[in-house]
Parts: sequence; structure tokens; C-alpha cells
Amino acid sequence: MISAIPLPMEAKFPELDHEIPAVVVNYVTQQLSITPSVYQDCNWQGRSIKYYRKKIRELFGFREATVNDAEELVDWLTEQALIYELKFEQLKLAAADRLRELKIELPTLNRLERITRSALHSFEENFFQKTVAQLSSRTKEQIDNLFKPHPLENQSDEEVTQLDVDSSELSIWNELKLDPGRIGVESFQKSIEKLSILRQLDLPPDLFTTIPTKILQKYILSNDQSKFLSFFPIRYESLDEIAIALDILL
Repeated sequence: MISAIPLPMEAKFPELDHEIPAVVVNYVTQQLSITPSVYQDCNWQGRSIKYYRKKIRELFGFREATVNDAEELVDWLTEQALIYELKFEQLKLAAADRLRELKIELPTLNRLERITRSALHSFEENFFQKTVAQLSSRTKEQIDNLFKPHPLENQSDEEVTQLDVDSSELSIWNELKLDPGRIGVESFQKSIEKLSILRQLDLPPDLFTTIPTKILQKYILSNDQSKFLSFFPIRYESLDEIAIALDILL
């Protein structure tokens, strides 16, 4: 019975015997006039403990989670993702609170984390798909062209070296990344040329009106390359190239 105590407060039963503090075990066993060693001898997989847990769920109005519950939780978390700024730990806590509210027994920690990751992945997939859907074919083609191999013009060897890219892989985007250099007429003209290239992309003015800038910055600064490889039709090979896909759209 001790192993069933946490359900009303935490919406879950302990997975292992050491999860219940010794002070709790000592107090309960003292009330029952038995030795604490009895608790250590409990069979955590036996029929008795399963029976007790079933009765305790019924007493407090809880039920075990189903596959359908997990799917509905993923959908709910996907909708809540922006509220919690796509932060994994906060979203995981929100998932636990949601299950308590619905009086559904929490799954194991590993299972809860998988559900949370699935929701974040679902949000990102929807976000990318909706973003790309708003872009015209011409805009997509222009963005792709920024990353295609293209010889740089009027750039010194020193400037090209700072890109740390093989000469056969140089692109217009590489040129956009170059430091304009010391403030002056020449650097000013270079900056204007870069801005002109970006303006020619003809992006929708309301592309990200529903997404906070703070969230967009998260993707630009992210160290996880794999999430963004399918953001546009072409395949990007580096974090810098992935970042510009969003950086341009900002």
C-alpha cells in the first residue's frame, strides 16, 4: 500500500521502491506496527500491488493512460508549444499538469519525455510547412539560388579565407556573410548590394506575424542542424546555411 501513496499528489505511482522516502516508509510501518523491512520485501510486479493500485485509482478517480490519451496529449502540447517558447522542460511540466487535471495516471518519465519531443517535432513540422506554403515558386527558387555554387566577384583571398568554405562550394550566400569591412563608401555600397539581393526575394510581408521574434531567433541560434534540413526544397549542409533560411525571412 505504501507504494500507492504518491498517486493523489503526483498522479503516478513510484517505479522503484527507493522513490518513496525512508521517513514515509518508517512512519507508515510504525502506524501499522510492522518493521520497515516488510516494505523492502514487497513484490513490485505481483498481483497484489496491481490490485491495490487499481483500487486506489478508483478511489481518487484516476485511470491509466491509453495510446489515444498519448496522441491527444501530443496534439494539445503542439498547440501549447508557443506559449512555453518551445522549451522542453517547461512543456514537459505542462504535460504532467495536463494529465493531473484530466485525472490520468502519468506515464514513466521516459515516456513523458518522448511525448514532449514528439509534440515539439510536430510543431516544427507544421511551422516549416506553413512557412514554405506561403512562399511563391519564384521566391523559393531565388532562395535556393543563394546557396548554389557561384564564384565570388571582387573578393580578396583574405575575405574568402574567413568563410572557411571550399572554393568549389562558394555561393552568393557566402558573399552575403562576408564582413563589409571598415566603415567607408566601399563598405556602404557592399551593404546596399546585399540588402538589394535580399529584397529581391519578394517575401510575403505577413510571413511571421503569428510567430514571436524570440522564437524565430531560437532557430537562428540553434546548434541542432538536423531539424532544419528540409526547410526549403534544397538540402543544406551546414548550420550557417540553415540559419540563413530563417535569417533572410526575418
